[in-house]
Parts: sequence; C-alpha cells; structure tokens
Amino acid sequence: KGPTATLFGGGLGAPVGGLINLVSKTPTDAASYRAQLRGGSFDTISGNVDLNQPIAGIGGFRVTAEVQDEGSWIASVNANRIAINPSLRLDLGEDTSLTLIGSYSLVRQLEYSGLPLAEIDNPAVNRRQFVGAPAGQPRTRVRNTVGTASLDHRFSDVISANIRVRHFDSRFDEFGSTFFGGFFPPSGTQYPIITAVLPTDVSETTVDASLTAKLTTGAIDHVLVAGVQYDHTRYDAGIGFNFVPVGVQDLANPAQPPLNFGAVPTLGPRRQTDRYRTTAGFVQDQASIGPVTLLASLRWTEFAFEDRANGAADAVYRKLNPRLGATLKLADGMALFGGWATGFRGTTNFFGLQAAVPETSRSFEAGVKFDAKSIGLSGSIAAYDLKRRNVPTADPANPFLQIQTGEQLAQGIEADLIWEPSPAWSVIANYGFTDARVTQDTNFIAGARLARAPRHAGRLAVRYRVTDGTLKGFGIGAGLSAASSAPAALGGAPVPGWATVDAQASKHIGPVTVGLNITNLFNRRYVLPWQYLAQDVVMPGAPRAAFVTLGVAL
Repeated sequence: KGPTATLFGGGLGAPVGGLINLVSKTPTDAASYRAQLRGGSFDTISGNVDLNQPIAGIGGFRVTAEVQDEGSWIASVNANRIAINPSLRLDLGEDTSLTLIGSYSLVRQLEYSGLPLAEIDNPAVNRRQFVGAPAGQPRTRVRNTVGTASLDHRFSDVISANIRVRHFDSRFDEFGSTFFGGFFPPSGTQYPIITAVLPTDVSETTVDASLTAKLTTGAIDHVLVAGVQYDHTRYDAGIGFNFVPVGVQDLANPAQPPLNFGAVPTLGPRRQTDRYRTTAGFVQDQASIGPVTLLASLRWTEFAFEDRANGAADAVYRKLNPRLGATLKLADGMALFGGWATGFRGTTNFFGLQAAVPETSRSFEAGVKFDAKSIGLSGSIAAYDLKRRNVPTADPANPFLQIQTGEQLAQGIEADLIWEPSPAWSVIANYGFTDARVTQDTNFIAGARLARAPRHAGRLAVRYRVTDGTLKGFGIGAGLSAASSAPAALGGAPVPGWATVDAQASKHIGPVTVGLNITNLFNRRYVLPWQYLAQDVVMPGAPRAAFVTLGVAL
C-alpha cells in the first residue's frame, strides 16, 4: 500500500496503489547447493533445490526448481505443481554484465468454488464437502513462462545504465462447477449446480531502459533516474456457462453420490480479444540535504486499447502522473517519511459493451521507520489513504457485463515490528487496521465494505534458538495469527473472524536441517472468505496439520 511507483507503474496490470517487488535468485560468486524435502498432512509431498555454480572468467549459473503434490482438507480437491527457474550471468567486462533469467511453472488442480456462507452454522452440513460436480470435472490448468534479459553497464562511478527485455506467456484453462443463487436459488440445503469454463491466454513483451546518475551539487547529493518503457500485451479470453443444472446437491445428505460434470460448456458469444500498448517515460530525483531526503518524480504514459472481438471503440489515453516524497532523519536509526502520488493503469478481465478505460488512483502515506540496534528493535508504522476510480462494477442493465463507474477508498494503519534482544530470541509482530469501502457504485450504496478485507488483522510470533551447549542448533517457536470479520463478497454478509496458533521446531546438524511445523495447533474450526463469482461463499480453514522438512546445504 502507499504511493504508486513511478519507475514501474502505469501499464497494463500495474498497481494503482502500491508495489510488490519480486527479486529473482540470480548467480552469485560463491558456490552453493541446497535441497529440501517436505511431507505431511493431506498427502503432501514436495521437493526443491537451489543450485548456484560460479563459472570462472564467465560469470555463473543458477537454477531453482520445485515439485509438489498435495491433497486437501476439502473433499476431492488435489493439486500438482512444478516450477523451474534457471538463470545465467555473463560478465562481459569489468563494467558490463548480462543476466538471463527464465521461469516455467505449471499448476493443475481441481477448482473449488466455495461453501455457501449461509450453511456454515448448519450442523447437518459437512463444511469440508466439495460443493459442485467433482465427478469428471477437468482440472484447472495454469501454465506460466517468463524470459528476461537484463544488460547492466557502468559508464563511470557516476553514471550507469540498464536495459531489460521481458516476455511473458500465460495459459489459464479454468473449469468450475458451482451453485449460482442469482439464477437458481437453493431450496433449504439443496443447491442446483451449474458448470463453467473460462480459458484465458495472455502474452506480454516489455522493454525498459534507464540511466542512473549519482551527483553532488554543493551540499546536495542527487540520485537521478530517467528512463523509457514499452509494453505490448495480447489478452484473449472467453467464458461459457451451462445454465442447465447438471443436478441438485443436497449439502445435508452425505450419502448422495457426487454429481457428474458432464460435457464442457460451449463458450458464449462474448469474447475478449484485446490488445494493449503502453509507452512511457519517467524522470526522478532523490535529493539528500543533511537529515532531509526529498523525492520528486514524473511519469508520462500513453495507453492504447484495441478491442478486436466486440466492436467497442478503440481508444488512446494519455496521463501525467507525479509523485512526491520526503524523509526526515530524527536521529540515528529513526526517520519520519511521507508521500503522495497518483496512479494509472489499464484494465483486464473487463466484460462490457464499452471499451475499457484506465483505472486511476491517488494515495497518501506517512509514518516512521526505526532501527534501535542497542535494544534490537526495528520496524515501521505507517498510515495510508488510497482512492481508486473507474473500478469495474456490474452493469445493472446487462447481466454478466460490467461498466466502469466504481470508486473505492481504503484507509488504514500498518505496523511491523522485529525485536531481537539477543541472538537467542526473536519476536515478530505485525498489525493492520483496514477500512476499505465503496464510495460510488451502481449496485452498492456508499459505505459498503470491500470483499475479503478484515478491519483488523495481525500476527505475533516468538522463536528461541539454542546458541551453545549440547543442544546448539535447536530452535523452537510459536505464532498467533488472527483476523476480524470480513465480507465474503463486495457489500455481502460478514464472515466471522478467526484466530489460530502454530508451532515450529528445528535442529541444525552440520549441513543438515530437520524441521517440524504444526499449523492450527488447537484444531480450531473457522472459515475464510472465498472469491467465486462474487457470491457469499467461504472456504473452511485447514484443521490441525503437521509437516516435516529435511534440508541440506553445501
């Protein structure tokens, strides 16, 4: 949460109210080899490796990979996952390097549509049953492939450059079965079940180029960044429903045979065959003057939209987005910070009669960061205010279609603390207060709460490590996670809050680590808000479960 990034925002799918920075593991100069096996409840078994090999005079090669097979506490649900991520660093000279990064992942799982919220307190209903038609239901399949090439060159101690080219391909074949109360209301615990298919194919190519200069003018130190971006995205999607129910499921009848999915529904006439093009340029100056650091940046974006399937008018949008920020160092290890920014992004997953328009936002953030090394306490406390506009919302005149008139506001406080009073003890605590609500919509009154956003959520975790003696290398810990109630769907009924306790233990024996993790230690019954067709549905929380890991690092 907080001000939108200038250097990375503004294109299709870019965040309008914050940024998550994903850092890929790339080759390092020290050889290392790690492997881990994990197994436990719900027939879970997985393995992963991280192999890093320097290559003298050339650079280095690294690959991480993971495979996993697991069942679930939900009847019939299972999943298989595989991922492989190779990377190669080529040292092309003292000041130049080329990094190539690849990523491939494949997930196959039986899609779960959720349990009706209205049935969670019904003693005749088994919370963990599969609601739908699992017999013959194809497993949803998600395949993602990414390739990135990044060229870094240092012209001098002052000026450096980076050029990055990235290509992303995603294929999402989704198959689902669910009740749909809007068309087929239940009768008691009997729910008519319909089936659906939603294939999505996305291809994106992005080119980024930037220059960074570190300069000093008088008493002011500057870090200047200037760059350009180009992004082209192809987004193809369809949706098909079988509006003749494949059967009626009685949630209170455990002896009822599973319903059969039947034939895959035919795709409907409404398709998305969209093309998006983003061209952008940005400049940023981070200036430090004594205890004060000021940041000012400006991003110009041109976003072009082409709808090839539905005849909606193609359009080009242009937007200038500023960002301002400041940090004041109060003392060693403590600083105040604040920022303001506007956001702009293209919209996907929009089914409407009109061409999609970009979402926009404005955001404020302020807080304090601290790192008191003398007592081992560090963390941050921040308040934020984020407003989003042109949010897709249901079209009241056309079922299953959308219009972009929505406006949503999120305000809150977030605190993250780490306390390590000695090498043996660690305490981690975080808390978030979130007031997220609708301020304008076609179907919901102002003030309706946003889906799956609890007002209060947090975690407290404590860990103790034995640092000497015969038990050196042994560690034990416990944690408490909790959240207050949250709507299952936008403006929907609230899902009760929950709290669970987990525990961990581990032992290092030379290069080998053995670990035990127990979740939901006291086997609490709870449910979580679940997202499926904007209905009031939940997923039962996992019961007590245990997992053992065995790892080796060389």
